[in-house]
Amino acid sequence: MIWQRFLPCILFAAKAMSYAPEELAEAAPMNFEVPENRYIVEFETSFADAQDDLGNQNLQFSVSNHYESSAFLGMSIQIHNPNEFSLDDVLSLPSVRNVWQASYVTLDFKSDKSASPQWSPHSITGVDTVHDKAIFGEGIRVAVVDSGLDIHHEAFQHLKIEGYDFTADPQNPQTTFEDSVGHGTFVSSIIVGLSNDMKGVAPGASLKMYKVFGKSATTTDDIILAALLKAYSESPDVISLSLGSDRGYPSMPISIVASRIAETIPVVFAAGNSGRKGPFHASSGASGNGVIAVASVESTQHASWSATLKSSSGEKLTFDYIGNDGSKIATDFVFEVEYIGNACAIPASFDSNAGKIVMGIRGTCKNSEIENAIRSNHYSGSIMFVSPGEMHTPKFESHDKIFGLTTNSVRSWLKRELNDNNEISISFAQEDTHGAIAKIDGSAGQISAFTSWGPTFHQDFYPHIAAPGGNVFGAHLGGGYSISSGTSFACPYIAGVIALYLSEHGRVEPQTLRRKIINSGSLLSRAYSSGYIDYIKTKTDLSKYAPLIQQGNGLVNVESMWNLTTNILSEPYFLLNDTDNRISSFKISFANESPEQVTYRIRHREMDVVNTCDSTKRYVSSYWPEFVDSRPQVEILETSLVLEAGSKGSVSVQVRAPLTIDKAKAPVFQGVIEIMGSNGDEFTVPFIGSEFSAKEWTPITQQPLLLIRDKSGLRKIAEEEKLSFEPLRTPSLFYSIRYASELYSVDLVEELFDVAQIQLPLLSSTKNYLGPIRAFAPQSGSSIAFPIVFSPISAGPTFVQPQSFSNGTAIPSGRYKFLCRALKIFGKPSNINDWQFFLTDSFTVALSQSENHQFATGRMIKGKNNFRFKRDEETPLLSAEQFLVEAEIEERAARKSNNVLRLRRSLTSISGALSGFTNDIQFSNDASSSKPYALLSLLMYVLTWTF
Repeated sequence: MIWQRFLPCILFAAKAMSYAPEELAEAAPMNFEVPENRYIVEFETSFADAQDDLGNQNLQFSVSNHYESSAFLGMSIQIHNPNEFSLDDVLSLPSVRNVWQASYVTLDFKSDKSASPQWSPHSITGVDTVHDKAIFGEGIRVAVVDSGLDIHHEAFQHLKIEGYDFTADPQNPQTTFEDSVGHGTFVSSIIVGLSNDMKGVAPGASLKMYKVFGKSATTTDDIILAALLKAYSESPDVISLSLGSDRGYPSMPISIVASRIAETIPVVFAAGNSGRKGPFHASSGASGNGVIAVASVESTQHASWSATLKSSSGEKLTFDYIGNDGSKIATDFVFEVEYIGNACAIPASFDSNAGKIVMGIRGTCKNSEIENAIRSNHYSGSIMFVSPGEMHTPKFESHDKIFGLTTNSVRSWLKRELNDNNEISISFAQEDTHGAIAKIDGSAGQISAFTSWGPTFHQDFYPHIAAPGGNVFGAHLGGGYSISSGTSFACPYIAGVIALYLSEHGRVEPQTLRRKIINSGSLLSRAYSSGYIDYIKTKTDLSKYAPLIQQGNGLVNVESMWNLTTNILSEPYFLLNDTDNRISSFKISFANESPEQVTYRIRHREMDVVNTCDSTKRYVSSYWPEFVDSRPQVEILETSLVLEAGSKGSVSVQVRAPLTIDKAKAPVFQGVIEIMGSNGDEFTVPFIGSEFSAKEWTPITQQPLLLIRDKSGLRKIAEEEKLSFEPLRTPSLFYSIRYASELYSVDLVEELFDVAQIQLPLLSSTKNYLGPIRAFAPQSGSSIAFPIVFSPISAGPTFVQPQSFSNGTAIPSGRYKFLCRALKIFGKPSNINDWQFFLTDSFTVALSQSENHQFATGRMIKGKNNFRFKRDEETPLLSAEQFLVEAEIEERAARKSNNVLRLRRSLTSISGALSGFTNDIQFSNDASSSKPYALLSLLMYVLTWTF
């Protein structure tokens, strides 16, 4: 094949690979949507210069947002004539610095309504010790970018909260910011909430809401950017953003702007909830330089409710239970109790069991089996017994029945009363307060399984610190409280900690404060969570540390942070990078700011290696990755250091990769340098290194496959077969993006296109090159316009179904191939060695009469940089080859007459750094006549997939 002859683009693996049939059968359609024709533009100079330059480009656009800030000067625009200009033209203007395709951001939020608990997570972080000193964040202003806030909720009645709503008109935000989603209300209560039932981290601080989500949990990053810049302009003391996507590229616009703001204001992001996907799922925004990315830790308590068993002997037992979804059993009815040995073995009964509650051991069956037995035997529900270590929040589907868990100690009392032939009844307290049951399973106080893992695609340390976020309580939209989980709630916890610290210590340089938070963290043990029956069971290994690329530098330790008199002057962590960019030594610098001499002892805490991928096709390992009992070779040159009061010193550390390591599995080695002072100061400095070449861990796994899906399933396309873009005649292109690529594209090329002759940039004038395509995504029912920038990664093959050129115009009849190309991480778009190129097999497109209509009424002209169609009612339908011949003839004639056609390339290049490589076929005829057919074709396609 051609790609095998193209030496600079050889894959990481030496041998060719192929997809197994089961991989193709299980392949999911690609689902990657972006706001159509919306772009974020950054200017070099002024608005006036840029708008003059854009006007000279005949660009038809409306402005969605103006960004005028020292952190970012530019605007987001909606393009109205995408087929008639190129972003390459815009990027060539001296007034333009960069351009990005706008993207969607969706909240991951679900809460279970309940009343508030008489518990708090502050004891495990040390926040309670600060509250004991009557420090609550007074005088500190916190900015929250989220979904709004329920200003009528009791948790906020002690504050006058202001804010803006950017969802209707980001250029002129409204001053009302009511929450329609609930996420912002919950987040805000963790920072400033205060009532009889809950206390936030910094209830004395003031909060301003910058609403970016409307009635849905999805928004766009250009709206977030407007809110973030507005917050920055008002100079808050800390900014909290519990949002993002798992495309952790530091070159995304939110990441860039957050990095700039973090130089003067602390910026805190949620690390993300993609932990089940494994390493390399850092979140956008949170991957910025200098920000704080926060992981989640599980709570140490369960919220519980009260119930009472009453015996005919007169004895009573009041006990705590955990209700279905954590909710109270809301009934004042008194039920008869029927005891059985095991709730998984409820016997068939023909009696009337209405008003009866079954009580028995939980057993090992599925929730659905218990539900079916309860329903078929007409019981009102079941309260089940488990050991204290198995207490969890039950999740039963039947909310019209009663379900709950309690401990085996209740079973002992019940059996004793029943042995005396007493009858037992049960009632449920209806008060709106409840208590707490100690959580003693392996997850208590450990890192949450859902927390997104690092490192970033650029091998940066990620996440940075952890805070309570698993099974936490917060204000519920509309009143009351609810329980929810996510790094979205760990993020505001850290924002609250910052508010507390600044309230007591005054102004602190943001990066100094960031180092203090990270380096005072407490490392957590390794906790592996797996599905068990119908809940998550966690096994904890106290002899091993959780990986740094999961926990960061551990749980925030407020007491240590407050008491630390040593000021860390160097970076809060050290990056040894991948093998192409290896750093083998680093220096930890710090100052003794205590009033006395301090002797520091320095040692290395060892950690296991994490293998982040498999060794064959090198897909990123999903949760739980493989650990290797192998240690980096660490030499600390100064194991003891004496510093006088007010003096500075440093420690030199040299690190080499472990000796026993399998580079094919992309291992990440890690460790922590612990520094302990004689005055009680103690802090840690983590490091990570990647023992592989990130650049050679190429994005595309193997040769993409072009297949057809018919009634018999997937098969190869026959040589003589003619394809179109109708149901059962549309090809499916299977490929995998296993590692990061800042630009990935599927392009249409003529059959004679030769990869070995590629010259960059790829233009439409490139021989036999036609341009990027648009594909249909069956999963979402939407289309995907290539190229894709900041590509997400996949854990296996995915597929798209080509429909048209990227700008939406139809592909004419002819013989073609698809060109799949991906830019390697750290790659330069101008360097051909930094790309992967693959060609599919040839295929024939033969359009139906209706599809050919637009070609029958136009003739194609090939110009300097692109194709387009010119209206000519008398021009007959031509083949693709005839189009090219005619285009060349017309181009020569135009040159002779000096009538140079101004032809514009398509709207496909999305990043300034990636300019000039993504061009398209453009058409100037009105395509509106094809819209009814396109809609009918889409409907037929959806029906085909449905049935």
